[in-house]
Amino acid sequence: MRRTKWFEREFDFSLPVGVFPCVVERLRGTPARLEELVRSLPPRVLTARRGNSWSIQEHVGHLIDLDELHEGRLEALSEAAVAASALHPRLGKQMRVIDMALFVAEHDDHHLATITELGRNFTIADFGLRNAD
Repeated sequence: MRRTKWFEREFDFSLPVGVFPCVVERLRGTPARLEELVRSLPPRVLTARRGNSWSIQEHVGHLIDLDELHEGRLEALSEAAVAASALHPRLGKQMRVIDMALFVAEHDDHHLATITELGRNFTIADFGLRNAD
C-alpha cells in the first residue's frame, strides 16, 4: 500500500479535550517504539540513503530532537491551556494544544512507518539480509 505523503495529509482536529491524556501517552510511547524498530538494524542499514532521502539514522535524530523539545511540557498543562488555540502557519488552521499534540503524534507515527519501510527495504534489497541479521 502506498502511504500518503506527509504534506498531502489532511487533519480533522475535533478530539474532545478529555482525550488529551491519551494523546500524551501516545507521544510518551514514541521513544520505546523507535528503539524497538532500530535495535537490531546494523549500522550500514541505519546510515544507508536512497538519493536525497533521509537515512533511518536521520529520521531517528529528527524524532529525538522533537521529543526533547516537547518532553514534559504537555503534561503540566491545565484543561484551559489544552483547549487554547492559535493559528498553525503551514496548515492555516486554528489548532488547540490537543490538536497540536495529535499532529505531533501523527508526525511521529509517519516517521516510524518510514523507518519500518526503510529498514525492511534496505535489509532485503540492498544487503541481502533477513531479519536484519
